[in-house]
Amino acid sequence: GDDEHVFLKTVDFLKECRASMAGFCLLTPYPGTRIHERFKKEGRLLHEDWSRYNNSQAVFLPTGMTPKQLKDGSDWAGKAFFTWNSVFKRSYANRRNFLYFLTLKFSLILSEKQKYIFKTKIIIFFYNEEFCKKSI
Repeated sequence: GDDEHVFLKTVDFLKECRASMAGFCLLTPYPGTRIHERFKKEGRLLHEDWSRYNNSQAVFLPTGMTPKQLKDGSDWAGKAFFTWNSVFKRSYANRRNFLYFLTLKFSLILSEKQKYIFKTKIIIFFYNEEFCKKSI
């Protein structure tokens, strides 16, 4: 299995290839899936508190690191990928989407309620039919 160095390697790779976007969600072995059954047989499920099965909490025992290292590494990767410096460097390669990336970075520093309102307005703006016609 992967160890705690996988996060640095992943972020370095994404920056090197100037990936436009990345998501850093934790593997979540949802009930009814093969991975859930496998982890259950192997005794790797930490609990079955379904409210914590949300792609952002470690709910299983990884093989190459602790659950805390998995969670902390995923959180670090998301922050490292979306630093201002990284966003600007990648946005140059993806100039057409610069405003979109800038708004995503800005949304990372807002509260959860503010994020919802901000993202809703941005989605409406970017998918507004008139805007799409003008940008073509």
